[in-house]
Amino acid sequence: MFPGEDMRNINAGEQKKENLTRDELRAVQREKRRRKVRLYRLLIASGFALIICAIAGVLIWNIPGVRLSVKMSAGDKFTLNGDYVKANAAYEEAVEIDPTATEAYRGIAQNDLEQKNSVSAREILYKGWENTQDEGLLHYYCVVTLNEAVAQINNKACTPDTIDKCIEVLRLENNNEDALSLLDTCYDRLYKGSDNENIFKNFLYKDTLPDNILTDSFLTAGPENTGEGSLYEQYEAQLRALLELYDKAPSEEIVKILTKYAVIDMEYVHISMDNLRSYAVLLGDINSVIKDDNVDGLIKCISQALKVEGVFADVFEAFEKENFESIRDFIVSDTYVKIRDAFINSESGCWEGNSTIPVNKERLVLHKTQNGFGFFWPAYNDYDDAQGVISVWGAKQLDNGQQRTTISYEPASMDGGYYPHTEYVISYEYSNVLKNGTDVKMNYRFNTTTTTEEGTQTVSVGDWGGENEWQTSY
Repeated sequence: MFPGEDMRNINAGEQKKENLTRDELRAVQREKRRRKVRLYRLLIASGFALIICAIAGVLIWNIPGVRLSVKMSAGDKFTLNGDYVKANAAYEEAVEIDPTATEAYRGIAQNDLEQKNSVSAREILYKGWENTQDEGLLHYYCVVTLNEAVAQINNKACTPDTIDKCIEVLRLENNNEDALSLLDTCYDRLYKGSDNENIFKNFLYKDTLPDNILTDSFLTAGPENTGEGSLYEQYEAQLRALLELYDKAPSEEIVKILTKYAVIDMEYVHISMDNLRSYAVLLGDINSVIKDDNVDGLIKCISQALKVEGVFADVFEAFEKENFESIRDFIVSDTYVKIRDAFINSESGCWEGNSTIPVNKERLVLHKTQNGFGFFWPAYNDYDDAQGVISVWGAKQLDNGQQRTTISYEPASMDGGYYPHTEYVISYEYSNVLKNGTDVKMNYRFNTTTTTEEGTQTVSVGDWGGENEWQTSY
């Protein structure tokens, strides 16, 4: 080998080595670039994965079932810890998510009951039933309602509102035995005269009445009737509701309740004349369903009272207009004479009275006896704010063998109190016609008595309207 050749070979080897080094460097650089690309792609893929996971989480959270489950779990947890406010807030959110979530309504109701708030519990249960038509919620509502009624009875706070609760349950569950049983109890507490919880015990009119004569608050106005309507209106609405229940689902149980409630089991029941007319119609409707002898007897009694009221309607008007002359004709009419003689002969039917029998336009007393029913009107002094009372004189009053016929009238006081008090007495009697003479015959007499706090004065007119009319005062 020549030296020159060796040098060439060396140079060629070095060149080859140099060339290999450059290729390797390029390869390394290419590999680095590939790694960067792969890392970049990996980072992008990871980012996309994270984003997808986040989006998936949001989507899953917004699934109603998941949100509902979370809220219900939170409500249950707060309930177990006794934090009823937060629990109900969670349950309410559950209801917003799903208005048919029955357990949420139930949870709120149970928490309300734990806080002694049965009114709120009933409201949410009824709302839940309306939204879900779930019979379980409806029954729960009925149970809470009846529990309220039981509490009122046990606390001696039974009122007509207690009856309304029982009827409301019967509207929703026709054959609810508990509601029917409680209606029996309510009647005994409210309407039996012997019960100290009787709603009428605190409403005596005046001390002039016997203690066992009670107002029945079946009046259109009065201090005992606050709020909307009178007690009678509520009573009639309840019986109308029972009639409606019977019409929809006839049952012997409803008939028994109607029979019991139709006749108030008290010796004396005061009722306004307006309500008496409504009561007569109500009893007629009830009797068309139950066919009860007691109800039938009461209907006949009220019918006679209303008939008598009709007889005296024009007489009241005549007295109020001071058309006294027309009263002279009335007291000798067959109608009035029959009324007078019926009392004299104890044949007045249901109408009770002794010697002077009052008639008024405002109120009447129904009297329940062992033998049936009677009625009478309170006298002027028996109640406040009398607007005018007529008295039939039904006692035997013979003048030389001739029966005297008398009627009297006490108008409402002008000042709203008792004084001044006026009484007009008109008689057809057998007496002296001349003041100091001996002429005796049947004639009219008209007395006007005025009472003030200072005393009493009477103006008497004899042979009133006759040829020998005379007048005196005392």
